[in-house]
This record gives sequence, structure tokens and C-alpha cells, in this order.
Amino acid sequence: MQNQEINFAVIADVQYSDEDNLELCHFRQSPEKLYDAVSDINQSDAQFTVQLGDFINQYEKSYEIVLPIWDELLKPSRHVLGNHDLMVSDQFKQKVAPLLGLQKTWYSESLNDWRFIYLDGNDISFSASCEGTAEYEEVEKYYQAHGAPSPRWNGALGEEQLQWLENELQIATRSEQKAMIFCHFAVYPFSEFCLWNAPYIVSIIDKYTCVKAWFNGHEHDGNYQQRNHCHYLSFKGMVDTDESSFAFVSLKEESIEITGMGREISRSLAIAEPIPDELLTSPHKKAKTARKPPKFLV
Repeated sequence: MQNQEINFAVIADVQYSDEDNLELCHFRQSPEKLYDAVSDINQSDAQFTVQLGDFINQYEKSYEIVLPIWDELLKPSRHVLGNHDLMVSDQFKQKVAPLLGLQKTWYSESLNDWRFIYLDGNDISFSASCEGTAEYEEVEKYYQAHGAPSPRWNGALGEEQLQWLENELQIATRSEQKAMIFCHFAVYPFSEFCLWNAPYIVSIIDKYTCVKAWFNGHEHDGNYQQRNHCHYLSFKGMVDTDESSFAFVSLKEESIEITGMGREISRSLAIAEPIPDELLTSPHKKAKTARKPPKFLV
């Protein structure tokens, strides 16, 4: 059982709303794309589906359109929250997670020899806070001290979640598990799509060779960079253009196989052997093939 192949599907940035197109975002086309993706997934061997956030663009009524389609999935599903998921009325913000079946907004599970870790990048964010409240003021202070000039629509992992994440990676290490992390936001390569405290998060991941991949949405054009033992992959947004985008993932003994659908790129990602500590690079230095990080993230 321990080396049995795991198969699942990934969908990012459905971002439905009853709105006119905005640049590449074709909001009204998302329900049809989602319906087709759900149909394909139901006919596949995917054991579960991960929704990487921004299920809607805005307005709580948007959930009334996409959730019934999502509920047609025949196998279990997992959600992480995106910033747009919380672009609803202040009274509705606290209802979003339960609506998606989330008892907690960060959580983990084990399957065979893998540990899957789901994070909440809105932990410290303007999206999750109500303007005029003490919480919103605390976010503003954090942003001015640690986030600016990164876009305000990003967020950060709070101290409790960071400690929880490191504990999860310690458990995975002791259990000889491989770990995969899911979050709506990127952390690497450093860019405007990254969490406000991305360099610190990357420094944690650098310490734990059990981490084989960080999967995120948010960056609709997609992105990829390997850093040491971890593959950092931004999946393309389903909402962009007339063509859909999602993927099937197969976890094999020595690789992560991604079969892209529509605009998504197919990839074969080797599961790297542990890197000696002395060879690990600083998260504050640019990787040889990475794009130059903006000043606010170095």
C-alpha cells in the first residue's frame, strides 16, 4: 500500500461571477468549463479533486451557480481559500469556509506514504477582515511592516499556522512521508503573486527535504520553478480566455506526473533526493533560473 500510485485532479481560479469579461477573465464562461471538467474528472481514476481557491470572483450569490456543479463530483474534494472567495459582504465572510465544507481553513491528511497539507493564505489579509474593525487595523499594521509594497490582495500565514506547518513537516519527516503543500498563493519564485511572508515560508521548506511540491493558483498565467528538493508550481486559471484549464496529477514512486487539460501544461517532475544542508541556498537569493524578485520580497 505504501508505494501505491495516487491520482487526483487540480482546478484553480474558476472565479465565476455574472460580470462582463475583464481582459483575459471570461467570468460567465466558468460554469460551463467547470461542468466539463467535473464530467472529465468523474470519468477518470482521480481519487479526489483539489480546488486551489478563487472559486468565485465576487458576490455570495456566485456560489449558488458553481457549488451545485461542484457537488456533481463523484469522489471527495478539497478546498483552499483564495482572496476572491472572500469578496462578499462582511456578514457572509464567516460563512464561506463552512459553505465549502471546511471545519478549519488549514488542515492535513495522509494517504499512503504522502502527507497533504492545505494552507490558508488569507490568515492575515484584508480579504478576510472587515474594514473598520480592530482586526482590519491589525492587518494594516502587519502590511505596513511586512507586506508593502506587495499587492494588498495577497496575505500571509500567521504565527499559529506557521508553527502548525512546521510541526506537520516534522511529523512527515519522522513518519518517512513525502509532503505536498496546497495554497491559493505562491511563495516561489518571488513575485507579486506571493504571500507577504513568502521568504520565511520558503526558508522553512528548505529545512525539510520531505516537501516535494507546493501547488498554488492565483497566478493565472501559471509558473514553475524547482528549488532544491521542492517543485513550486502555479496552475493556470480556468477563468482565463475561452479555453479551459485544469490538470490530473499522478504521484508515482519517483516522479509527479501532471497531465494538463486545455491551457495547462503537462509536466514530469522528478522527486528529488534530499539535498545536503550545506548546499541549500538562502531564500533571499535569486535562484539561477528564477525571475528577479521584486525589492519588497528580498
